[in-house]
Amino acid sequence: YLNPTTAVYPPPPSPPAATATSGKWGTATLDVKDLAAGEHTLWVVPVGATDGSVAGTLLTLSADGERLRALDLGSGRHRWSLPYDGRVPVRATAQVDGVALLDDGATVTAVDVRDGLWLWRTPVADGVVPSSALTDGDVVLLPWRRGDGALVVVARRLADAAEVWRSEAPAGTGLLTVVDHHLVAATGDAVVGLSVGPPPG
Repeated sequence: YLNPTTAVYPPPPSPPAATATSGKWGTATLDVKDLAAGEHTLWVVPVGATDGSVAGTLLTLSADGERLRALDLGSGRHRWSLPYDGRVPVRATAQVDGVALLDDGATVTAVDVRDGLWLWRTPVADGVVPSSALTDGDVVLLPWRRGDGALVVVARRLADAAEVWRSEAPAGTGLLTVVDHHLVAATGDAVVGLSVGPPPG
């Protein structure tokens, strides 16, 4: 259930950046360094919201994009390795209680980081949630576009993707994000604050 509570006119020049995805977690960054070269930074990758579960484990894609692997950062050994279709770029948007969410723009997939078990997969609307997943640790809010083009937000349980509730987003919503622990929708004319929860009654 999404209830528009605040409208701000006019919209900011660019969509607001997410600083956290819930009241519990912020956005983490993985800074990979080449130790042999004296701590030279090779690349920095945003890894989405994390609760710190399964610490010391890094999800990676093989160079050819055909294997998804979990790397033990302490030993350098692979915990597990799974076939993966890496033709489409994917990003990890959250890790909650050992479950990682992988977003390729068309679908969100949940995988158990501890053993590599695929938990669920569901289609999503592309580009609406460009940063970390929108989750409170129990459910994740996923954008889905109906046949008539309307954007619907579906709350699904992280454990099994069971639908908890769904609600239509404000007309014209092109982006959903979190600013200072508040869910907001950016439309072409306004930034709308949304209260979140199951429908009344």
